[in-house]
Amino acid sequence: MILDGPPRSIRHRLDIGAGDLAGYTTPTVYVTGEEDVVLPSPIIEAAAEATPGARLERVPTAGHSVYFERPGVFNALLSGFLRDVYPS
Repeated sequence: MILDGPPRSIRHRLDIGAGDLAGYTTPTVYVTGEEDVVLPSPIIEAAAEATPGARLERVPTAGHSVYFERPGVFNALLSGFLRDVYPS
């Protein structure tokens, strides 16, 4: 499937730029499916690069809904992130 523009659901959010993310201080993990056509990996990679201290996790053989398509992988990634950010 080839998109000739972003889906309507995210078009209004595309005005967020690297400058906006540069001031973000909340611990952040970006999880991207390598086969995502809604928000392709390069977009997520750019956001992660612009977000201070962000972690980027790429999931092979997953599309946009990593949490649904690969729940075990997603849960492991998120659990690891939360353990690192909020150790007991």
